[in-house]
Amino acid sequence: MRTRICHSINGQYARYTLAGYYHYFALSDKCISKKMKHIMRYTKNSPEVKVIAEQERALPGNEEFAENGWFRIMLGRYLFAVSLCRDKSVLDTCCGLGWGAYLISSFTKEITGIDICAEAIAFSQQQWNAPNLICRQGDALSMPFDDNSFDVVLAFEALEHFSRADGERYIKEMMRVLKPGGSIVASSSFPPSEKMAQEELKNNPYHLHIYTASEIRKLFKPHFRKVSLLGNLIVTARNLR
Repeated sequence: MRTRICHSINGQYARYTLAGYYHYFALSDKCISKKMKHIMRYTKNSPEVKVIAEQERALPGNEEFAENGWFRIMLGRYLFAVSLCRDKSVLDTCCGLGWGAYLISSFTKEITGIDICAEAIAFSQQQWNAPNLICRQGDALSMPFDDNSFDVVLAFEALEHFSRADGERYIKEMMRVLKPGGSIVASSSFPPSEKMAQEELKNNPYHLHIYTASEIRKLFKPHFRKVSLLGNLIVTARNLR
């Protein structure tokens, strides 16, 4: 019971924090506020959305997210990463419909979004206009980039869609394309126990493996000097120079 309560408190803390990033940028940055409005125009029912915009490749403007406020968390994840992405070369892996890369593009030197779904990339290329944003199709397990190509690699709501073996391949591939001294920011659910991870898996057929908090730390620790978790939702791994 204590583990469940701590998990709930950590999740609540993380959600409040991410929502706080959303509100801060919405109120203080006119460019971001304008982009948010543009992003929120699109829903899974928009005629421009020719892919199946299910929850696993979702848009913040979807009615259910607007009603329950989850859109703030979705946008807040990317805004949380802004401090690491300023004036940097950034890769957004498994970028889905591309709205997150577009949202923070004005802070980056350049940002590339990659997703295996050709239709999602076509949507991204058509809808998000930013001079330093490139969206391209590619497999996150074998990315078409040279070693040491990016300062920051993002992996939002992606790890849980891979088996454990492929998840480790995914992490190694992110580390391969990351420059020395770079950072990885990833979001998922990182419960405190294996039992809770297995329970979460039952709730979503698209999720193949849920990493516990200790499991994700153990994967990153040998390769990064600083690994930190925001509640149970975001892990940041940094190679401090």
